[in-house]
Amino acid sequence: MKITKFIPIIFSVISLSCTSERNVDELDNEPIQLLSKIPAPSENIEDLFSLVDVIALKSGPETILSFTRVLENNFGIFVLDRSSTRLSLFSKTGEFIRDFGKMGGGPGEFVSAYDFFISGNAVFIFSPGDLALFSYEIETGAFLKKVQLMAFAQRIELVSENEFLVYVSNNPTDSNFNVYRFDLEGNMLGEYFPFDPKRSNAIVPYSGFLARGNDGVYYCDPFGYQVFRYNQDTQDFDLIYELDFVSDYLKLDREIFFEDNTRSQVRPEDRVRFGGSLFLKNENYLFLNMTYDAKVQTASIDLRKGLTSRIFSLRADNGFFRFVGNPRLLNAKDEVVFIIDPEKFQSYQTENNPTSVQRILNAVAIDEDKDLVYLVRMKVLE
Repeated sequence: MKITKFIPIIFSVISLSCTSERNVDELDNEPIQLLSKIPAPSENIEDLFSLVDVIALKSGPETILSFTRVLENNFGIFVLDRSSTRLSLFSKTGEFIRDFGKMGGGPGEFVSAYDFFISGNAVFIFSPGDLALFSYEIETGAFLKKVQLMAFAQRIELVSENEFLVYVSNNPTDSNFNVYRFDLEGNMLGEYFPFDPKRSNAIVPYSGFLARGNDGVYYCDPFGYQVFRYNQDTQDFDLIYELDFVSDYLKLDREIFFEDNTRSQVRPEDRVRFGGSLFLKNENYLFLNMTYDAKVQTASIDLRKGLTSRIFSLRADNGFFRFVGNPRLLNAKDEVVFIIDPEKFQSYQTENNPTSVQRILNAVAIDEDKDLVYLVRMKVLE
């Protein structure tokens, strides 16, 4: 497939001459309905999680400004910071090991670091400023090679040892797609989910996702209600879930979300409810967030018990979730990981905290000079 032109909008995206392998509407899978009933948010953290440990990531040569993405595996803890253009590796106990590449124009240097993935013993960083993938040896940090990648990737997920999916959220023309498949040499192999200009026309960071679960890579478009999983055998997507809480009003036209912001009255049955950008899944649980009746809420769905769900709301009057925010990781041990920056961690030292928050604060000795961030690991309770 050949790239025919390149169009910049808010960010750079691609325009392709190829047609979709299969239209979303042609999928005939019977999806599993999620969250047909949404319970009231849990107020007591003790009903949801129990504390496992708190790990302080220690500073390296430079300060990390933000935590765009965190990944844990046998090598350690990888932290991507878009703001300072850094991908860093820490040990499982939080000690700094190394950075991969750096900002610049020389060999192994990039303009920006937007996302990354790991294949074998190499880590791959996507730089939109270079429109390229940069690969490095994990154990030494040695630069391996640079490969041009003609796509503005907002998210990248590996689907095999040599292939990955690229998520481009909402392109500006109807000749573009939201998901592409590439090999490690930068060759475009497939394209999925054609952009619909009637339903949305802007990049939406807080809705829609491309995310890895325990059994594959999942996709949902912004303000969408269908969740698909990539099928390596067919090299296509299967419809797996439908988000049953999304309003019928929004299913017809996503642009109504923006119109609703200017309307003084909306009928209760037309309230805009939509899925968010969080999707975490292991064998037993699925976590996703959503906007439901003007509140940001997160659902924990038990996949073993008839899809029963528990809800927690990121509200100002809930001290624990105001402190930890949304979970960032879900591992095979049914543990979720929250990320807390040092400023927030230290500010809570003087507050009248809930027991659950104080337990986290007591679990680590704060080092104001070296601590970059705290990873709070908590067990999901049945």
